[in-house]
Amino acid sequence: MAFERGIEIQTGDLLVKRIVAVGGDIVQVKHGELSVNGMNDESMRDPPFIAGSGCASCVAASYDFGPYEVPTNQVFVMGDNRGSSTDSHVFGGVKESEIVGRATYRIRDKFGPLQ
Repeated sequence: MAFERGIEIQTGDLLVKRIVAVGGDIVQVKHGELSVNGMNDESMRDPPFIAGSGCASCVAASYDFGPYEVPTNQVFVMGDNRGSSTDSHVFGGVKESEIVGRATYRIRDKFGPLQ
């Protein structure tokens, strides 16, 4: 999904991240493993982030975070490159009203639909 956020970006710039949890969910990252509501999310461990290829340059989270309860009407987002992504573990939940769209294509490098 794409959303507007005023942290270290120019007004009007968009960030593109994955929604991994919604309001009321409990998120935790421990030893680099994401869990939502106490369950490790195997699908987020090493998925093919871009259709037709893995994310060779992506690295697992190198931090521990949470537990964090996602506020109502907000989502928790993470970048594919968990080891260096500025995402909800840095700036907290994203208001649903800040979501402006869904990314469906990647334009540079390996053009193609996102999964």
